[in-house]
Amino acid sequence: MVDDETSIRGLVRAILEAAGYDVVEAGGGQQALALMEDVRPSLLLTDIVMPGMGGLALAAETHWRLPWVPVLFMSGFASDYEEELTGAVCLNKPFSSAQLLASISGALGSSRGTAGAPM
Repeated sequence: MVDDETSIRGLVRAILEAAGYDVVEAGGGQQALALMEDVRPSLLLTDIVMPGMGGLALAAETHWRLPWVPVLFMSGFASDYEEELTGAVCLNKPFSSAQLLASISGALGSSRGTAGAPM
């Protein structure tokens, strides 16, 4: 899970861990890519707007490195990126725990193996 706001990372992490997910978090795109060297995520959950490498660039780089990893975007500014997000799944901030978990479940499909962790 990637977001530059510590409070959002903490809240999302708590929700996901309470639902039984293993979570690896990063404060930005470059940190997430570095973590992916050691962790093979089942899903990339990323904010779109972040300093440095934003979520769209991170998703593109992740797709190049790990093409099987689904991406779920989250943003308070999703409407500003409609064209870039065509066909992508995006959770609009603020979102509820139920919306987050439903989106994660949908992105992962019906299986929730332990091979990786949402990043």
